[in-house]
Amino acid sequence: MPKRKRAASEGCRPQRSPCSDCKAASPPLTTANLERLQHSLGLSVAAAAAMPAASSSRSMSPNRNSTTHDVIEKLEKYNILIDAPAALPDELQRFVDDVVLKPRDPSNPLSPNARKIVQRRRISERRNEATGIRHIVPFLLFSGESDFDEGVEPVPYITWQAEIQLNSFFLPPCPDKTTKNTWGLLTQPKPDSCVGYVLRSHAAVADCKAPFSAAEEATLNNYILTKFMYLPFLTGQWKSPIGSENILTARCQAARDGATIVNYLATLYRVAYGNEPSPVDTCHFSVVGDVITGQIWMHYQHGGTYYMHKICAFAYDEQASLERARGYLHNIKDHALGARLQSIKAALPAFEPKTRNLYPAVAMSESGGPAPSLHESSASTFPVPLTPASVVSEPTKKRRRKDN
Repeated sequence: MPKRKRAASEGCRPQRSPCSDCKAASPPLTTANLERLQHSLGLSVAAAAAMPAASSSRSMSPNRNSTTHDVIEKLEKYNILIDAPAALPDELQRFVDDVVLKPRDPSNPLSPNARKIVQRRRISERRNEATGIRHIVPFLLFSGESDFDEGVEPVPYITWQAEIQLNSFFLPPCPDKTTKNTWGLLTQPKPDSCVGYVLRSHAAVADCKAPFSAAEEATLNNYILTKFMYLPFLTGQWKSPIGSENILTARCQAARDGATIVNYLATLYRVAYGNEPSPVDTCHFSVVGDVITGQIWMHYQHGGTYYMHKICAFAYDEQASLERARGYLHNIKDHALGARLQSIKAALPAFEPKTRNLYPAVAMSESGGPAPSLHESSASTFPVPLTPASVVSEPTKKRRRKDN
């Protein structure tokens, strides 16, 4: 009696067809047959078609992890250069030598802030970014009278705030369609710390003075970079030593923020006077740091390129190094409250009649981002000089939705 075959072997044994001993002819090489083969192998035809050819541009897959090198290269495509070996324009070099790097008056006593930073440095190194900022930044930068920060000397006419969004309308323009398709748009400018001129409404509730008159604020309110202060002159980007980002990341973010502010200022002067402004009037300053080392940078525009020039470096554990850096920051603050403020005030009467109809184009939305009616070009593309008639004669462009 023949043995009964196991059920398991029956299920695993391939069934023989009458033609199994005959060699089957290969199917013709057609697109349909290739699709059937790909399907049988578990491949998606659409995914295979989406793979870039060897000669195509770099992939912009959303799953691709961006590195700091990628970010630097993207900034360079937008003509934003960090620490380029370019000499400063003569006017700007004189400004740096005579104003920014001016030695402190030895007759003026030093504040205890540098010593306080050294004392807080060790614990700040072990905290996350937000906590480290709270320990260090009030003693490194400046606080206004309306900010009510205890332990630091308040400065009139200014204010500082954390993590405010700048109007994306003033980001440097994308140079061409290829750059946009390959690299995408620049990210939202958002400094960790921002120091600028206080609003009259904020100064009033704090019972202190504001730098601009009601009429001057009315003009600036039609040309908004941020709703929380006017014309920032000093920003900061900070990283924690225990975090996943480092000071190079902070430099890239500061370069984006600084270029945005420079473009905003340059457009204001360009529209007001109808010519290219002085780089001294439009330059901006930033501080980057990781609680171990820090750097002060100057941002400026020259020949269509946005530069980031290092003023100095300092160490958070060296009091003398911090005192020197804070001396430079005091010079920057004094310039912002003196010559810079007067230059802006002088430009506003010429700027105001040319911008009465621009409110929809540069106003901020309640969320802090650009208004929905904004188009993707930069404010620097406005005609110079810009007149109300030239604005009214052009139809309003709707902002195209960006793909997520």
